[in-house]
Amino acid sequence: MWVRNNELLYFVTSGSRDWKKYYSDYGAYFIRTQDIKTNKLELDNAAHVDLPKNVEGKRSLVEKGDLLMTITGANVGKVAIVDQKIPEAYISQSVALMKPIDPEITPYLHYYFQSDSFGSKMINELVYGVGRPVLSLENMREVAVALPCLEEQKVIVSELELKFSTIEKIENELISAVNKAEMLRQSILKKAFSGQLVKQNNEEEPAFKLLMRVQAEKQIHLELKKIQKSKTQKNKKPMNTESPDILDILKKAKGPMSAVEVWQESKHRDSIESFYAELKTIQSKISETRKETESFLELINED
Repeated sequence: MWVRNNELLYFVTSGSRDWKKYYSDYGAYFIRTQDIKTNKLELDNAAHVDLPKNVEGKRSLVEKGDLLMTITGANVGKVAIVDQKIPEAYISQSVALMKPIDPEITPYLHYYFQSDSFGSKMINELVYGVGRPVLSLENMREVAVALPCLEEQKVIVSELELKFSTIEKIENELISAVNKAEMLRQSILKKAFSGQLVKQNNEEEPAFKLLMRVQAEKQIHLELKKIQKSKTQKNKKPMNTESPDILDILKKAKGPMSAVEVWQESKHRDSIESFYAELKTIQSKISETRKETESFLELINED
């Protein structure tokens, strides 16, 4: 049969205001919306309050068999069951406390108010307010409940708990698999960057030599750019087409020449880009050697 939620409850209330002044590192639990945001009561991070003897609000004492629901904020409509005896605890003003006449129906109500097709849907239709949603106690009392007999309620709860237990097991297995995959990924990355992923080739160039060569290239490039910038700022002149090209300079040279010297004597002295462009076209005709950070060019003897 269909009944109003209020017909199943003997007491409904929300928590008291202005209890922040009683916050403490010890004392009774103070249950807030974040403590039931997963539709379960989680007290690991709950606040505590140290209350005077006759403070108003002790009417909201939480006991086994109670149902808690958030009535303000982003988690409005979330519901938790107090399915075991807990230490002294009270609720904040953003949480509603429902005490069913018969505690045996509490598990059924807990699942009913989570259903997107029934209780949860009805609750959400009654929420009002923009930015900070609110559910009034009066509206919560008037929500319709589809109530089967107690025996059928127990069967429904039993089946749901079995299904949810299976889901939770699968979720835990997936989390474990994801963690193992991440550990494997990190292990592969470690092996890759420590040279253990593939068989090493002793004929390959050592990494430190590669690094030295990269650093030398960078230094030469920076020096050439610096010289080019300095000359450009002093006097921008068109490219000197009468100056010799790289091959002409190397043919007249008596030995290896510094790459910087070749560039300065060539027709490319005002453009490092064109200097590198010609080097690419004649790279099969010249050899390059390095001494520390300096590069030397020499014409290959075709004899």
